[in-house]
Amino acid sequence: MLNKRERQDFLKEIIEHKQVATQDELLYYLQKEGYFVTQSTISRDMKALGVIKTRGEDGELYYTLPESLALRSQYLAFEQMVAENVLRIQQVEFVVVMRTIIDMANMIAAIIDGGIFEEAVGTVAGADTVAIFCKNKAASETLARRLEEMMVQENISSDLL
Repeated sequence: MLNKRERQDFLKEIIEHKQVATQDELLYYLQKEGYFVTQSTISRDMKALGVIKTRGEDGELYYTLPESLALRSQYLAFEQMVAENVLRIQQVEFVVVMRTIIDMANMIAAIIDGGIFEEAVGTVAGADTVAIFCKNKAASETLARRLEEMMVQENISSDLL
């Protein structure tokens, strides 16, 4: 039997990793793992967690956690910042090096240090360069690719104008 905290942690995990649109779906995932609770318990847990519904990329409504919305908003703002201020990205072993417009490196590094990317463990920044230290080489390759995609996004947008 799950205690309240374990149950709510499991609900958060489901909502963060799956597109769930109904409480029946949540009940299904709980039961699949051997946890049997009532719909009213799920409803109370969702209220306690602050779960809301937001529109997914496919236009459908799905449950979302408030912290997921904040992180998504922060990520979109960071994406725009990278597109406008990063000049070059280079991956070397477990480090990603970003060259930025002058005086933007510290701001970008501070956001990365805030935990926006799970691949990054820390940064060192100068006036126009950020060194992002990653968990390993694979993580740095993944992060470099994600950052490069952010740069390309802006170039595609400006080509359309």
